[in-house]
Amino acid sequence: MFLLNSTGLGHLCFRLALSRSWAVNTESAPTYAMDSLVDHFDHFSSPDLFEYALTGWLLAKLIRVAHPVVPRGWSTPDLWELCVGLWCFDTLRRLQCNAHAITEVQEDLSDVESISTVRRLSQMRIATGLFPSVSMLNHSCEPSVVNDFHNGYIILRCVKPIGPGDEVFNCYGPHYEHHPDAANRKSLLREQYYFECDCMHCTKPDCSEAHEPSVKQTDAWQTALTVLNNTMVRRTSCSDEAHKTHQTAHEAASQHKHACDTQGKSRPDWVSVERIRQSLSDRPISVENAV
Repeated sequence: MFLLNSTGLGHLCFRLALSRSWAVNTESAPTYAMDSLVDHFDHFSSPDLFEYALTGWLLAKLIRVAHPVVPRGWSTPDLWELCVGLWCFDTLRRLQCNAHAITEVQEDLSDVESISTVRRLSQMRIATGLFPSVSMLNHSCEPSVVNDFHNGYIILRCVKPIGPGDEVFNCYGPHYEHHPDAANRKSLLREQYYFECDCMHCTKPDCSEAHEPSVKQTDAWQTALTVLNNTMVRRTSCSDEAHKTHQTAHEAASQHKHACDTQGKSRPDWVSVERIRQSLSDRPISVENAV
């Protein structure tokens, strides 16, 4: 287990290999869906390819120990081990470009004594998973969906209107609100995913500039923040009170969002409030189990 944890994506690759049917001429296993995902072989550097090849060899050795019975159709154990190693070598590159970081929203408790501000929330990476259907969504620095994770499933939730025939965009990491520098976002995407982003915020960075809010919008913002402060700061063990707080916070977060819609959602604490609203919302558009 220590070896697997030290190989990064190798742990996920090992689990995928164990769940795969290695019988010859078997094409019904769901893991075959990921064999068609891009691997960008020509874009990896030689040191990276060597590292993946070495990890693939190690995984093949471990899988042979964990699966001592040679699957049906293989002439020799050595040939099967070789093919397993080659498959792991290919899959590691696909995981680099297609795997999802599984996160959960956690509260920052470093400032628990302060009750005058909205709770500080942050996303913590707890695992990595592969969801082949979601991996086929293209990237945008202003996505139309966000990812939620629950019991091995990924749930896509709308964050903007999606009309019939509209392409659904996901965000691969650098969101224009968190990374306002377009050149920096493009560099991050190029280094990990090997493509040039051509979304609106990268081709026309001026469109991301915030507009000065009106007095009415500012007042609505402050009102929403006040409600959030009063309802989200303290927990209660009473179920009735907890339910009432849940409803009030949901309404406050929705009001908060409405106050921001016309000003480009540019406030620094928008991400925290948006995450609260999404966690309270129940508008999934897609659910997929990890392979």
